[in-house]
Amino acid sequence: MFEKRDRRIIFVCLAIIIFLSMSNSAKMKEMQNRINYLQSEISNISMQVSNEVSGIRGIVADMREQERWWTPAQVQVEDLSKDEAVVRVKWQLRDYQEDSRITFNYRDGNIGEFTEIEADKKSNGYFTVRLPIDPPKEPIVNLQFSQESSVASNGHSVQVEEKVLDEPELSYEYYISSQTQGSIRNSDVLSLNLWEITYGIFSPINADITILQNGNIRGMFHWAASDDSYYKVQEVYLEARNAGNVSQERWFFDDADLSDREVKVLHIDVNPGKDYHSLYLVIKYNEGLTVERRING
Repeated sequence: MFEKRDRRIIFVCLAIIIFLSMSNSAKMKEMQNRINYLQSEISNISMQVSNEVSGIRGIVADMREQERWWTPAQVQVEDLSKDEAVVRVKWQLRDYQEDSRITFNYRDGNIGEFTEIEADKKSNGYFTVRLPIDPPKEPIVNLQFSQESSVASNGHSVQVEEKVLDEPELSYEYYISSQTQGSIRNSDVLSLNLWEITYGIFSPINADITILQNGNIRGMFHWAASDDSYYKVQEVYLEARNAGNVSQERWFFDDADLSDREVKVLHIDVNPGKDYHSLYLVIKYNEGLTVERRING
């Protein structure tokens, strides 16, 4: 009799436990759904706020643009050779007096004093100056170098040295000045876009060099094959030098026939025959111009 009663009690307890478990599971699922809903709402609100902020920033930028009494300068290349260049700089003044003295003030890069040129007045508030520019004497070489020194336990090579050399483009800073009856008003200092001059003399160069753990050297060299550039790449090679900077070995990049491509790509994969102190990238151009960059050492 007691055994039957005990069994009933056990069954009742099990039923209660199962009921409570199912009830808790349902509540937990409901709570999880609420949490997911709240997270979704928070994400939507965050996106709406971000869009509103972006819209406000755009409105503020437009308001500032409309309030400016000057417009950013535009550049047109008039004369260009390897030795000299002249550009026509043009801008508009929205608010000025007829007797104002308008000048264009510029400097090479962001150092030194500004040079002042008095502007020529055109129609509808436009002003211009002819600006002499020193063309670049060497190309922009963007060089990425890495060297492996060991092999990790998983068999992958470990890169221990990395170097990225991004060279700055030709850049001038300028501001516009308006002088009227003793008062002077200056614009913001901005950068002048001179990429046409840079690329009119040289195509930009990109090189990626890797020294493997076994000492082999692999690399890729590419540039825009533009007929408009004055200087043309003739040959490219890596050069190993000793401590006295004397050449020991040279390895030329593959001279593949890529004349139909807008971007020319050369490759190299060599095994140096002996130790060297430093490694150089050497680029030969027409007219006997040689450009080199030290890679390591």
